[in-house]
This record gives sequence, C-alpha cells and structure tokens, in this order.
Amino acid sequence: MDDGTVPPTVSITSPADGLEVYEGSTLPIEVSAIDDIAVGSVNLLADGEVVSSDYSPPYQFNYQVPVGITSLALGAKAIDLNNNIGTAQNIFITVLQSPPPVVSITSPSSGATVIEGRVINITAVATDDTAVASVDCLVNGEVIATDTTAPYQIPYLVPVGITSLTIGAAATDNI
Repeated sequence: MDDGTVPPTVSITSPADGLEVYEGSTLPIEVSAIDDIAVGSVNLLADGEVVSSDYSPPYQFNYQVPVGITSLALGAKAIDLNNNIGTAQNIFITVLQSPPPVVSITSPSSGATVIEGRVINITAVATDDTAVASVDCLVNGEVIATDTTAPYQIPYLVPVGITSLTIGAAATDNI
C-alpha cells in the first residue's frame, strides 16, 4: 500500500556505461521510469544539470554532445505525482575529439592532361562524422574557391602558358 512517499524507480537503459562518442554528435538516450501510482516527469541530467525533460513514456532524449569535453556523466531523475524523486545511477561516457573530415579530388584524375585556356571542373567528395561545412579547392597551394554544398564542384579556367597544375582540396566540418 502506498502512502504517497514511495519514489519512482528510474534507470538509464541506453546507452551503456562506458560508451565512447564523438564530440558534437547526437546521442540517443532512453530512460526507464516506473512508479506505483504514476510518473509525472523524467529529467535527463548531464554532469548534474537538467538538460531536458519528458512527461510521457517512452522517455527518450537526443542529447547533443558538447565540443571540447573528454567525459560526460549522464543521470536521470523521475518525479511522481506526489513529488517523490527517484534518481538513476549515473553512467559515464567517454567523449572523443571529432576526427577531421576526409576529402579527395575525383576530377580531374591525377596525371590528367588539361588544355590551357579551357575551363575544367574540379570535383571533390568529402565526408565527416558530423557534417561537412565547406570544401576549399586549391590550385598550386592557393585557395581558388569554396563550395558549401555537395557535390563539391568548382569550374576553373586553366591559365595560358602553364605547364603543370597541382590540384587539392581541404574540407572543414561543422565543429
């Protein structure tokens, strides 16, 4: 029999303790909360601070992992209709530095012959664990243009009198 003093039982069911994630990524979190009467709300805590609340099951959150940290303690509190509070055991997440984007030139191919005075299309592909913000196109080490939308393609007029070109690309992510 409940006299109104029994707190909810709450636990983080996902992710698992010890998970490794990249900074800037979105981390899906699931919390289980039950009460003998009813759960009124579930609060998600990151490093002890409430970052989100959910008022109906399933208690699911999408948490944006901050940039510049190396670890994260996730917790949860469930509050029942009598304001009794149940607290989940914290789980600890290791936060890894986001790897740089990967970029490569797809056109023209290495060693291709180009004709002076003609326009060529320099095309690159870029990927990242979060998002590619931009791709710089380089000719002979100098940035000639920046593209912010895939497919990353830049028209380039091959100068008259040039005997060789070194084409490259550099990508920037959203972090």
